[in-house]
Amino acid sequence: MNTDFAHYYQRIRSKQKREALLWSLGLVVLYLGAGNLAEFNLHTVWVSIPHFFDYLAETVPTLHWNLLFADGRTEGSLAYWGYRLN
Repeated sequence: MNTDFAHYYQRIRSKQKREALLWSLGLVVLYLGAGNLAEFNLHTVWVSIPHFFDYLAETVPTLHWNLLFADGRTEGSLAYWGYRLN
C-alpha cells in the first residue's frame, strides 16, 4: 500500500510540475508578445535613463514654503499646480 501511494504521489507531483512549467512558458510567451507589440526595447530604456531624470526635474513643480498655501493665481503654491486647496 505504501508503494502505491508513493507512485500516486510521484505521478501527481510530476503532473503538477509539468502544468506549472507549461503555464510559466505560456506567461513568458504572452509577456514577450506584449513587449513586442508595445515596441519595448531594453536598449532604448537603458540609453534614456539619464534623460528620464532630466524630464522629472522639468516636470516637478517648484513650490515655495512661504507661498505653499497661497491662492491659485500665485506661482509656487499648491493650488497653482492643480491641487485646488481653496
